[in-house]
Formats: sequence, C-alpha cells, structure tokens
Amino acid sequence: MTDILGKCLWRIFSDNHSVIADDGREADIGSFRGAGGFLADFAGGGRSYMDFYMGTIWIDRRCDITPVYEFIFRRLRGHGLDWIYSFPALGVVRLQKPSAETGFADYDPSKAIADEEERAKKDAEFTKLSDELRAINEQARAEARKLPPPETVLAYHSVFGRFPDGWPP
Repeated sequence: MTDILGKCLWRIFSDNHSVIADDGREADIGSFRGAGGFLADFAGGGRSYMDFYMGTIWIDRRCDITPVYEFIFRRLRGHGLDWIYSFPALGVVRLQKPSAETGFADYDPSKAIADEEERAKKDAEFTKLSDELRAINEQARAEARKLPPPETVLAYHSVFGRFPDGWPP
C-alpha cells in the first residue's frame, strides 16, 4: 500500500502539477527525481527514488487507483490545500554556450559573419521546432477535451465538487 500511495502522491505533487496552500504558496516536494527521492525517504524500507519516480506510469490501467487519489485529495482539502492540474506537454530547451568576449585586436570580420550566419540558422531551427511542438501540444489538448478526464482529475472532482484549475486543458 505504501508503494501505491507514494506513486499516487508523486502523480499529484509532481508531474508538473501544483499543490497550493490557502495563502498561495506552493507545496513543493522537488523535481521529478527529487520528489521520488523525498517519497522514498519517507516510505523507508530501503526504497530509492526509482521506486516512485514517474509515479503510477507502470501501474496505470492495471487497476483502479481512483480511491487512493480521492483519499489524498480529501486530506489535502482538509488541510486547506488545493491542486492545479497541468496537462502534459512536450517542450524544447535551448542550451547555448556563452559567446566569448574578444578584444577589438582579435576581431575577424569573416569569422564574425560566419558566426552570425550559424547563429541565425540555429535560431531558425529552434523556432521551427518550437512551433511544431506547440502545434503537437495543441492537438493533444484538443484530443484530450474529447476524452474522459484522467483518474486524478476525476478523483479531485469527486472530493472538491468541481474540476481543478487547468482542466479542461
């Protein structure tokens, strides 16, 4: 039961969702890996972050864990906490090496032009990929609006009597 509860807690507190206190602060238990580690430490028994990392992904659709989510949401509500749903989305991160500052004596116009052309090419590729991912994410949101809500959202609705902020996507 500890494992299922921990995986469901990961799904609610991590996975880009937010648990919000009544004063507006976010109850944060860490990043994806950090949240898994926090839950493993709490659960004890020699568990590691990998036991909870990615939440219920390996048990979804194998059993109905809605009652576990409802239990968690009842506890959150009892403590004045709320939950904001975040629809999963693909994104792109651009990591760039900072440009080296060179003095005027080291300036090479040909190299500067080549560097600028390369930077413009990479900017165009990044923009194209960002636009493609934005379109894919919007298509996924549109499809999700046609389907029943996920278990977490249904459990939240059952406990709070409304859908969480962020749903529908």
